[in-house]
Amino acid sequence: MKTPTAPLPLAALLVLSLMACGAREDDADSGNSAPPPAADSAQGDGAKVDKSPEGVFRRALQAQVGDSGALHDYYAARDWAPYFARTEDTMFRDPGFSAEARTLLTELDDSLSHGLNPGEYKADELRKLVDQPPKEMPALADGEARLMQAYLTLARHLAEGREAPQPDVHDWYIPHAEFEAKTALAELETRDVAAALRSFWPQVLDYQRLREARSRFAKIVAEGGYPSVGGDGLIEPGDESPEIPDLRQRLFVGGELAWPEPRGAASENPNVYDEDTVEALKKFQRRFGIEDDGIIGPGTRDMLNFPAKHRLAQIDANLERLRWLPQDLGPDRIMVNVAAFHLRGYKDNQVVMRMRVIVGEEQNQTPAFSDTLEYVEVNPYWTVPNSIIVGEIAPKMVEDPGYLARKNMMVQEDWPLDSAQIDPANIDWAAYAHAGADFPYILRQRPGPDNALGQIKFMFPNDFAIYLHDTPTDHLFDEVDRTFSHGCIRLEYPVEFAGFVFDDTPDWDAQRVKQTIGSAQHTQIGLSDADKIPVYIYYNTAWADADGTIYFRPDRYGRDDVLIQRELRDPL
Repeated sequence: MKTPTAPLPLAALLVLSLMACGAREDDADSGNSAPPPAADSAQGDGAKVDKSPEGVFRRALQAQVGDSGALHDYYAARDWAPYFARTEDTMFRDPGFSAEARTLLTELDDSLSHGLNPGEYKADELRKLVDQPPKEMPALADGEARLMQAYLTLARHLAEGREAPQPDVHDWYIPHAEFEAKTALAELETRDVAAALRSFWPQVLDYQRLREARSRFAKIVAEGGYPSVGGDGLIEPGDESPEIPDLRQRLFVGGELAWPEPRGAASENPNVYDEDTVEALKKFQRRFGIEDDGIIGPGTRDMLNFPAKHRLAQIDANLERLRWLPQDLGPDRIMVNVAAFHLRGYKDNQVVMRMRVIVGEEQNQTPAFSDTLEYVEVNPYWTVPNSIIVGEIAPKMVEDPGYLARKNMMVQEDWPLDSAQIDPANIDWAAYAHAGADFPYILRQRPGPDNALGQIKFMFPNDFAIYLHDTPTDHLFDEVDRTFSHGCIRLEYPVEFAGFVFDDTPDWDAQRVKQTIGSAQHTQIGLSDADKIPVYIYYNTAWADADGTIYFRPDRYGRDDVLIQRELRDPL
């Protein structure tokens, strides 16, 4: 007769239980550690099917992911171990989702700060899934796949924009490296999900500042928007008007005025347009691209009453366009913001030059594109485009045959530059004075102080025949709205800009450029390889400075409206 085995004490049972499941508990805490290889690996037709929870999960996840693609390769390399899910079923923990799943949910919610839509990633549905995880392994595998797909979608939107720009719709021709899911998945093996997503944010400071400043506008929208400013006619400093208290409140909400109530002498009569309010309005006018004269007129009223919700949508449109820029712009570069009429020159990722620019008028818009600076011409010739010849010059020659002579222009049979000249009097200008005409000769303006290109131009050959150049019409830089060109970009300080460009080109600097201009000789200078830096011509109507103040410019080309209507959701 067998002697009965004495039951183990409860404490001993607990120790054995902990020893059995301790390693699996460590894996569950990490959320992304690979469990042991599946027992149902291909062993021929007689292979055993692993019916353990992990085995069931692996088969279900493989069915979700499919037999090929980046996700298949990622999970196959992990032996189909989950990243977000936990398959362990112990006395201390049920199957569910790791801390990384909750981190992803936080990042999905935070996509709103990027002007993206958390609903597009099914954030609410995924939160319910994580809060109430399924107990069945196939459903848990489905949750793993859904979470990973949300991660990949958000990573792609951060890396290259919600939708790729269409050149014919957005007038955007700046190339961008295509997002690769394989790269995004590899990031998860070296860092947590939050850090992985941050690696796909645009690295330009403009993006970071605008995203951070967006929250203030979102708060204004959530609190009901801006107070309106009524009335009509002009109100000048010192005038008395019942609109002024509303104006103070509007400027206070917008951040231009530190307090909503009048102070000092103005407190005796709140309707007086006092000096503090005038200065606050001038600050507003500068922020919104209006002449800062302190006068309340129709244009300023329109800007004051522009809905905050629409401003928030404008911010989101500009965040989207910044995501269209390449991740790596290069440490030395030239950035021209067409909407802001502004150029910045960078060396070692630091702004070392700023200047105002003139860009294409609305009927001759400057497109967004990029290219590489290659050479500089001092005392340039201007070869007149056919569109300007038939649209402007030929009609003027019909009315005034001496027009070309006064403008120091000549007509040549063809290229090259020394080809025979033609007497303008022998040309039937009326035959070419209409849209669609094709002028059969070359029309050029000789170097000189009145040359349309000024005394220097900077060439980065491109399909749009657009370049940076000097101009004889310097007074136009004092205008707030500087859309005056046929598409090319006129520089406020061209000689100083030449000094910026000639950083490594032997024997050339700003001083030699000045001397060459004085010689009146046409001179072309090829740049050294180090000075052939990229030029980015882009379009952003909203940006923020270092202290978080946001600046807006009118959408002269209508590109914000197109982007908002076609691709972006309703703000908030």
